Amino acid sequence: MKNKKIRFSKRFKDILSLISSEAGKVDVRVFLVGGSVRDLILGNENQDIDVVAEGDAIALAERVAGKIKGKVFKYRRFGTATLILQGSSASELSDKKCGKIKIDFATARKETYSSPAALPDVVPSVLKNDLYRRDFTINSMAIGLNKDDFGAVIDHCGGLKDLEKKKIRILHDRSFIDDPTRIFRAIRFEQRLGFKIEKHTMMLLKNALGKKMISRTGKERIKEELMLILKESVPEKSLLRMKELAVMKEIYPGLSLPSRTGQRFKSLRSLQKACTADGNERDPSKIRNMYLMILLGELDSARILMAAKGYVFSKKLVFNIFEYAENKGTIVKRMGSKKRMGSVEVREVLNTFSSETLFCVAAGTRSLRARKRIVSFEKDRI
Repeated sequence: MKNKKIRFSKRFKDILSLISSEAGKVDVRVFLVGGSVRDLILGNENQDIDVVAEGDAIALAERVAGKIKGKVFKYRRFGTATLILQGSSASELSDKKCGKIKIDFATARKETYSSPAALPDVVPSVLKNDLYRRDFTINSMAIGLNKDDFGAVIDHCGGLKDLEKKKIRILHDRSFIDDPTRIFRAIRFEQRLGFKIEKHTMMLLKNALGKKMISRTGKERIKEELMLILKESVPEKSLLRMKELAVMKEIYPGLSLPSRTGQRFKSLRSLQKACTADGNERDPSKIRNMYLMILLGELDSARILMAAKGYVFSKKLVFNIFEYAENKGTIVKRMGSKKRMGSVEVREVLNTFSSETLFCVAAGTRSLRARKRIVSFEKDRI
């Protein structure tokens, strides 16, 4: 059902028009789908573009790549491809100020699950079936990109209504059983958008938790969802909601997630910005790792090791978690106890620790003296 027309910015429209033109040449129906559609309707243009084709998506991606400068990554097993446009080198369609643009092409498909929490079996299909396989109504809309329906919203599942009512609603009753990682996504979208998980959806979510579905899910998939949460602008909102719903204890046994966690995360972001010349946050992956250090630094050594092995953390991250957990008290004591302390003495103490550990300590301490000395040291070290 076509509900309304979407107006695109010129840059966005130029990219979609090119995709439309190439699809028309090979008589392929093509659609913008998922989070891209949701964000456009909400007025938040997304740098990532998700396209579904009722036909060969990889061939379509190659055709588009032939018209603009970009790199195509093909995944033939899944019938998908990703086209990366990078800065001004990608042509006038990619604005240098916006950096990378990622376009994911996928063949419309239908999914079935052989068992709960298993990866799905996938077969090519049509758009309607592709939309019904998605997680929530607000992510199951499409926008036509062919000449005859360019910009028309297609909403088979009531996504527009739920966007208006600010509801997170699952598409079918077995959704959290078939794919328990949707529990994390429900919380992430709820907190990011300021929506509420709809009553029946919440009942199904709690039912899946009661059946211990998360424990039946691969650690790598859980890790991916957790990292997506830590990429959010204010990840502590989702983490505290996960604690409220008893999700955190399924991921990290023994993790209490104290209420001060939110303040530590906020402080960490402020300190990171204060210690960069342009006032922007540093490498996002480093910030995510520091969030994990703050979270897991509350655990004892045995539980830290259990989490590190279970979720296959890098050696550097494991080292930093232990360094922070074992030395945070000592660092605060040595930096905060003396009223007067020379720069040489400060360097002698702090030089032995990683920047990640020092930022986490500074974000968590109530000692203004210790925090000031650590921040001053880090500004000089950068």
